[in-house]
Amino acid sequence: MTRNIDMFSSIDKNVKIDVILGNSNKVSIEGKGRINIVTKIGEKKYIKDVFYVPGLKHNLMSVG
Repeated sequence: MTRNIDMFSSIDKNVKIDVILGNSNKVSIEGKGRINIVTKIGEKKYIKDVFYVPGLKHNLMSVG
């Protein structure tokens, strides 16, 4: 999740979901998309299915 819409290389703003965070705060997701990144060794990769949450204070990422 990120609040920075400029990070997205593509975004679907039709995705609208409300979620509850670990601290019990409710936030509204206003899109889902893809963010391009460059690794430490210079490889271009991407992270898909990133949620756009305008009111978020910090970027959140969960890796399984």
